Amino acid sequence: MQDNPAKGKGVALSGLLQIPYIKNCLIHPTAKDLVFLRFYVFCMGLQKKENYGSSDYLDFLDECNAMLVRCGMAKLYPANRFENLLLLSLVSDNPFEMFESIIDASFINETGIEAENE
Repeated sequence: MQDNPAKGKGVALSGLLQIPYIKNCLIHPTAKDLVFLRFYVFCMGLQKKENYGSSDYLDFLDECNAMLVRCGMAKLYPANRFENLLLLSLVSDNPFEMFESIIDASFINETGIEAENE
């Protein structure tokens, strides 16, 4: 059995998206992993575009659902909180920035709570 190439090393995102890497991992990716990576790659592609429209949102849905089905997984389920967060981020002008802002706001008080518990 091969060692996990990511163990103890920083692995570039492009390496994570290569099928041979995923097949050789000791830990198999979940639907959440695949959806987030697809979202990340999609957002990086949008940064190169001048304008972002509703057709891009629909392209993401189609591409992501097709990927999930190819992997034998269920299509996106908007009632799932994580998937809903990604989909809501996609309707903003800058999806990844929106996602980052929501995540930052979600954990803004976490250090204050930890300090109080000590």
